[in-house]
Formats: sequence, C-alpha cells, structure tokens
Amino acid sequence: MKKIIILLTVVIFLSSCSLFKKTAKDNEAKEVSSTKTEKVLSEKDKQRQRTKDLEKKRKEQIKEQKRANKEYEKKKKAEEKEKKKKEKEQDKLIKNSAKSERQRIKEERRKEKETLLSAQKLQEQEKKEQERIQKELDSQLEKQLREEEKQQELLEKQQKELEANAENEEERKKEELVKKLEKIEAEKKQKEEQEKKEFEALSTMDQIVYRMKHPKEDTDDNQKQENTTKKEFDINNYTEEDLVTLTDEEKKKILSSKDEKKEGNIFKRTYKKLFPKKVPRSTAYNKLYNEHPKTVVVLYPWNRSDYSSASEMAYTSCVRELSSKGYYLPSALAFMDEIRKDSLLTTKNINLDRIKECKAKYGADMVLLLTIYRVEKPWWSTNINVVAHYDFISTATGDTLFSRHADFNYDTPMPTKTKKNDKLIKDAETSLYLGLFEQMQRYVLLDMPVGPYHEKYGQDGNKRSQPQEKKYKVNIKPS
Repeated sequence: MKKIIILLTVVIFLSSCSLFKKTAKDNEAKEVSSTKTEKVLSEKDKQRQRTKDLEKKRKEQIKEQKRANKEYEKKKKAEEKEKKKKEKEQDKLIKNSAKSERQRIKEERRKEKETLLSAQKLQEQEKKEQERIQKELDSQLEKQLREEEKQQELLEKQQKELEANAENEEERKKEELVKKLEKIEAEKKQKEEQEKKEFEALSTMDQIVYRMKHPKEDTDDNQKQENTTKKEFDINNYTEEDLVTLTDEEKKKILSSKDEKKEGNIFKRTYKKLFPKKVPRSTAYNKLYNEHPKTVVVLYPWNRSDYSSASEMAYTSCVRELSSKGYYLPSALAFMDEIRKDSLLTTKNINLDRIKECKAKYGADMVLLLTIYRVEKPWWSTNINVVAHYDFISTATGDTLFSRHADFNYDTPMPTKTKKNDKLIKDAETSLYLGLFEQMQRYVLLDMPVGPYHEKYGQDGNKRSQPQEKKYKVNIKPS
C-alpha cells in the first residue's frame, strides 16, 4: 500500500512539476506573446495613424482638388458665358451684315432682273425687227424672183412672137425672091433660046461677025473681078439688077441666110445674157447630188482683205448656215483648236492630199475653201461691199461639187448707241459686220442643195440654180 501511495505521490509530484513547468512556459509564452502583441499593436497603431494621416492628406488634397475644380469650372463657366456673349454679339453682327448683304444682293438681283428684262425686251425687239426685215427680204426676194420669171416669160413670148414674125417675114421675102429669081431664069432661058435660033438662022460668016460683036463675059477672071467689086446682097434692100447679077453660089447663100440670121439675132443674144436659161439644181450640181455628202468641214478662210476679223466672222456664219441647211459639221471650237495646232488646215495652205485626209480624220465628205478678197465700206457711204469665192471640194474624188464667186453689197445704216442699248451694243461695227456675213451666207448658199438632215432633202432638184458668178444687192435702209 505504501508503495502505491509513494508511487502516487511521486506521480503527483511529477505531474505537479510538469504542470509547474507548463505554467512557467505558458507564462513565458504569454509574456512573449504579450510583448509581441504590444509590438504588433504599436506598429498597427502607427500604421493606422499613418493611414489616418494619409487619408487626411488625401481628403485635404481631394478637397483642394474639388475646390480647384470648382474654381476652374467657375472660370470655365465665366469664359463660356463670355464666349456665348461674344458669339451672340457676333451672331447679331453677322445677322445684321447678312441682312444688309441680303438686301444688297436682293437689290443687285432686282437691278440685274431689270437690266435682263430690258435686255430681253431689246433683244426681242431686235429679233422681231430682224424677223420682220428677214420676212421683208424674203418677200422681196420672192417678188423679185416672181417678177423675173414673169418678165422672162413675157420676154420669151415677145421673142417667140418676134421670131415668128421675123420667120414669116423672111419666108415671105424668100418666096418673093425665089419667084423673082425663077422669073429671071425663065426670061434668061427664053432669051438664050431666041438668040440661039437667031444665031442658027444666020450664015457662017454672019455667025463669026456676031461672035465678035458679042464675046463671052462669064470667064473665071471676069467672075473673080465681079465678085471682088460686087456689094454684098441684102435680102431687105435689093433691086432687079442685083438679082440678075447673082451667081448660083450667091443664090444658095441667100436661101440659107435664114438660119444665119437666126443665130446672129442681137435681141436673142442680149436676152440670153440678161435672162440666162433656167438650169435645175439637179443638172447644175449633179456631182453633189450623186455623192450625197453628209459631213462638211469648213477650213479657216483665207482673208485677203483689210478687215482683220473677216475670217472669224465668215467661219462662224458659214458653220451656222450649213448646219441650218441639213449638213453635219464638227464642233467649231474644237476644230479651231485643231487649226491652231495644224496651220495646214486653212484655205491658204491646204492641198489635195490633206483634203483627202480629212475623210479619215474627221469623217468629212466635202471641204469648204473660202477666200475673202475684199471687205470695203467707204466713209461717205452706208454700203459695204464683200467679194468672196466659195469652193466645196469632195474628199473622195477631189472634184468641185459647188462653186460660187459672190460680189455682195449690203446697204444699211450703222446702229446708234443709246442709254438703253449701250451695254448691249458694245461695238456697233462688229455687230453690223457679223450681221452682214450672216446675210451674205444666206444669199450665197440659197440655191445650194440641202443636206440629208434637212426635212426637204432630195426635194429641191427641180428648183432653179444661180450662176457661178453673181452680184447681190441687199438694201435694209428704213423706208
């Protein structure tokens, strides 16, 4: 039992020792942990303090930044307000200036409209005047043509009547002459027969004496001398002695004088000069009708006159007139550029090879060569004289399809400048000459057959053609 008790005491002691040791260790550990916790707590406090300080600083910085932002926003708002004010002021100024500009533009437009309306009215008046003048010219031309036709018909009738009367008179005279000649021949034969009978009744000696008294006078030498000294026989003025002295050859000549007189009729010759025979266009321009050209190229005209702008005016007026007659022409501006590049595309310098090249290059069927010889206006006269020559050459064959030598006289007063037309008529002389060339092309190319783009294509073959050389007289003076 004692042993057990001792063992128990030992165990209890050992356990108490171990407990003491544990408690000591725990206490040490607690102290260590407390020191550590104190240290940790002090560091945490410091850190917390630091963080608090940092937060304070950050808050202050944020406050400062917010304050600065507020001040910046205030400044910005103030600047924006100022800017808006300035913009408003500028808008007001712009609006005012725009209003004034609009008013000015409106005023200018109103003035332009007024000037345009006045210009249009003047142009319409001029156009109406030109149309009226053109109608008058057309009517005058038609009247002139009708009068010429009537006069020609009257002259033809008169000529026929005169020819018929002359033929009747000549036939009557011829019959009288033939009767007289037959009578003389019969009397001559009777006389010869009587002389022959008388001669045969005579003896041989008396016959010899008779021959000596009546020698033959109709030898060749005597005939020649008589022919040289004899006057020419006049069918209208002759005597019986003239008829007796006629030979057989002279009789034949007299009988055939009717045809010679017809050919040498002065009235007929002068009539043919004044009123040439009507030649239809299909006959006069048969080559043009056979080739059927569609495209025409107008080469730059050769200006041999003293008027420097004649080439340009003639070129533009020819292009306009030919296009109105139903032909296709290349663009005038584009072709003028080509002429500036190539100086051979002019009437002065062109040759037949270059004319034929126009077919491949421009598709031209014929080429117009225009030469202006004279553009004259004396200072004392209102008449302008233009002399020009036109040749339409085929690019396929090189033949002349249409040719005209024109002597054009245009009598009209110069247009006067006024306050109304001062802006429109800047150069009265230029406008006058431009109108002159347009009228000239209209008259010169009047009988040229129309092209395939005309509504009357192929219907003008029976119309009358004009001679190759012609004088034109146009008078547009106010009556």
